[in-house]
Amino acid sequence: MLRRRGILFSLDAIQTLGAFPTTVEHVDFLSADAHKWMLGPLAIGIVYVRRECFELCRPTLLGSWNVKSPASLLRRK
Repeated sequence: MLRRRGILFSLDAIQTLGAFPTTVEHVDFLSADAHKWMLGPLAIGIVYVRRECFELCRPTLLGSWNVKSPASLLRRK
């Protein structure tokens, strides 16, 4: 129903991801912190973006860490 109206659906899955089966069939964006039910470390997060929404997520600011640069000497390979 949302897609037919051009409305994006963003799911905050912090309370369910890892505790219950969670599908992204109708989801445009999903985000969750890993420390809850995923039992991951603090400050680690998960984000899902439906492929058709990639262009909507272009970074507004570009910095050295969000640009692919295979020849960079600063990055570990």
